[in-house]
Amino acid sequence: MKNVLCSILLFVICFVIFISCEPVVTTPKPAIKTDLNLTILSNKSDIPKEYGTLVSVTTTENWAQLWFVDEEQTIYKVSLGLLDYQLNDTVLVIPRN
Repeated sequence: MKNVLCSILLFVICFVIFISCEPVVTTPKPAIKTDLNLTILSNKSDIPKEYGTLVSVTTTENWAQLWFVDEEQTIYKVSLGLLDYQLNDTVLVIPRN
């Protein structure tokens, strides 16, 4: 009998705690606008020397991203399709201060 009363009391306490909980409300952070540019790769058979030195290559399942840095520390991301070995015609340009 004592165990049953303890179980009921424990259940009531847990139920009261559960009912008194409120959902946590989070406010979304405002998006920060960045000044990134997209340029068009004029010739898809080669990468211009003006993009600078190749510093890194990252990959996904179907794409390789070639990361270049020029003399002014501007970053260029050129995408290469791994299925057809074609360069994407858009290049991401990230200026540095």
